[in-house]
Amino acid sequence: MKHFVLTLALLTLTITASTLHAQSPNDSVKSTLTGKWRITWLNGGSPNKLQLTDSNGSLTGTFAADGGESCGVTGTATTTTGITTIALAVTCSKFTVQLKGTLKEDTITGTYLAYGNSGGDFKMVKLTCFLPEGCNNQ
Repeated sequence: MKHFVLTLALLTLTITASTLHAQSPNDSVKSTLTGKWRITWLNGGSPNKLQLTDSNGSLTGTFAADGGESCGVTGTATTTTGITTIALAVTCSKFTVQLKGTLKEDTITGTYLAYGNSGGDFKMVKLTCFLPEGCNNQ
């Protein structure tokens, strides 16, 4: 019986180690980027919400514009030497916004260019919800 328990413990340890080794460095980035975000324009303006999905570094989603329009979002996430860089393009019917930033935990900070000639700094914070009934108002 002791031999069986020892064999089972070693098998479990081997499977766990193999699973941890098989994860790519971008797995944690993927889980961090997918979700709802609030973007704040640091030089003024109303905050906006984004929904992002990460598929192996290819980002897609929606941006809620001030007037209520749901705009498309595309972009990339690349990790080099532990630093994750995000590039996003927001395309609305009357304007576009290009964003470039760096991810640190659940925050992205960087610069943007809107309308082709107006820019500044931004901060995006991931919205998290722990309420059992959900957080539809985030």
